Amino acid sequence: TKDAKKVRDFTVPQALAKRIGADAAETLVRQREDLLAYLAQTIDHQKRHATWQRTRDWYVVGTRLLHHFQMQKRTEGVLDFTDLEWFAYRMLNQSPHAEWVQYKLDQRIDHLLVDEFQDTNPTQWRLLLPLLQEMAAGSSERDRSVFLVGDEKQSTSTIRRETGSPSTPLPGSTTSTSRGARHRPLCASSIWCSTILHSTRRPLTGNIV
Repeated sequence: TKDAKKVRDFTVPQALAKRIGADAAETLVRQREDLLAYLAQTIDHQKRHATWQRTRDWYVVGTRLLHHFQMQKRTEGVLDFTDLEWFAYRMLNQSPHAEWVQYKLDQRIDHLLVDEFQDTNPTQWRLLLPLLQEMAAGSSERDRSVFLVGDEKQSTSTIRRETGSPSTPLPGSTTSTSRGARHRPLCASSIWCSTILHSTRRPLTGNIV
């Protein structure tokens, strides 16, 4: 700003410079610059500390609110959608019977369809990953398919600046083309649009999820 420039543009008055000498005048200018730099650094540190304090306070408030919310749900004996996702994730990934559950689900699922895939959060992705791995490791004689539809430009996680979007490979995930998997943008060709519409009209046999 203009005011800041005026503060920076400082010269020792001629009368004072004559009285204290040129060397002392230059020393005075340098000391002033050092003092201004120290003050600016101090102000910046104060602002950072204030931001940290506000963030800490909101974190404490949010943690206590979440704890109270969880206790209230336990008292009433209810679960919300996030709880169902979390318990399902633990059952498929951390349970002693995880492999058995994955095997039983794999036997019941022939076609896996996921819409709005760009909004799949890390927990949901960890739910899908064991199912996809089981399907990839299964017999090629079964008539099975995986159909994922998503658009990164519409991703809510991108808007919220989150990480771990399914469009970015997550730890433990693999990409394989050995089973004919292909990635095609729907707008790449009108031919693909008609092909996809035709495939969606074809009756699918087996269990669909």
